[in-house]
Amino acid sequence: MQLIEYLKGLCFLFVFFIQRQYKIFFTFVHSLTRRKNKNVWGKRILLIKLILR
Repeated sequence: MQLIEYLKGLCFLFVFFIQRQYKIFFTFVHSLTRRKNKNVWGKRILLIKLILR
């Protein structure tokens, strides 16, 4: 029961954080993709893994 409440709170915080930081994150990813590196997708995946850790 406590675990479910904890997960709900975590999801709420996560969504709240994404809504606040989305614009910054989007511009950051956009600046990464604008450079025509071969490694762009690797960087993006690394970034996503870092966030979702």
